[in-house]
Amino acid sequence: MPVNTARQVFLTFDVEGPKGREDHFTRESAEALLRVLAALKKFRLTGLFFITGTVAEKLSQYTEIVELLKGNLIGYHSSSHTIQPRIFEYTDVEDYQQALEISLKRETSSIDPNTGKIMGEGGILRLRRIFQNNNVKFFRAPFLCWAPPHIESLRDLGIRFDFSTGISDIPSQFKGLTFFPSPIVVDSIFEKVVSVVENQKRVLPRFLLKKMLSRQCTVLLMHPSKLICTDQVDRSASEHEVEVRFTKKSRSKLTLDLVALKMLFCELSILERTGAITITPSPRMTDHNLDAQKIDAEKLWKENALICKKLFNYKPTFMRNHFAQFFGCRKEL
Repeated sequence: MPVNTARQVFLTFDVEGPKGREDHFTRESAEALLRVLAALKKFRLTGLFFITGTVAEKLSQYTEIVELLKGNLIGYHSSSHTIQPRIFEYTDVEDYQQALEISLKRETSSIDPNTGKIMGEGGILRLRRIFQNNNVKFFRAPFLCWAPPHIESLRDLGIRFDFSTGISDIPSQFKGLTFFPSPIVVDSIFEKVVSVVENQKRVLPRFLLKKMLSRQCTVLLMHPSKLICTDQVDRSASEHEVEVRFTKKSRSKLTLDLVALKMLFCELSILERTGAITITPSPRMTDHNLDAQKIDAEKLWKENALICKKLFNYKPTFMRNHFAQFFGCRKEL
């Protein structure tokens, strides 16, 4: 497929703990992340890593991981991930300005991963202290569920690029932020790759290759924690109890998934060397401005409300009005 100009492909990673305990960064999570970072370094690729405040507080224990992360782009993944109250809950107040102020407080605070209570200064401030030479100006919301007053609070804290809203198919500017296209989750590719290794088939799925070569910008989303076998985790278990479940079977899965991941990185590296794509360039503010009148705010808030309902059986009360205010709708949605 002929390509006249290099397409931008962002390799992005959400740094979390195992499923069900995303705010608890265990030793297995650290091992999986270390393997991913080593693979990126091997193929001379750059990634964009979104890290929560709760995980950032554990990173100082892993100096090798921190050093490898410094060679990549660092983004923010909110002060906490799964513990309550979540973004769509603490911003679900009637007054938009109050929701913004609550967000400012939460995103500059250390959050207890067990209770959700504020324990002092932390959040994005903690992440920036760890990566002082890496301007943390990128954001992605957990579960890709965002709230307008929350995103405006992050803008006030220096965030300039959002990777969670899916407002536009190309990088576009609105209210001082550049919004990137919705990410394509590629965790499941690992299993598909492993299944075709023996047959020497193309590793990169055809649909994904077509998207990357036809779009101006493609965002790929991976979770290093998905490389480990923790699909059935007792939420009440201690971190030690979760860690001891790293069995021989799960180590075997980790090995296979890493083989698949390296093959994926290898193909992406080849595409970059041929000039077809550019992997994770340093994002810049775009000249393309969004026309708020052309944005389907109704569709966007419904998508967010659906995530809240599907994942957490939560029905937001004021989210609809917040979207209307953010996009300057003449009347409430």
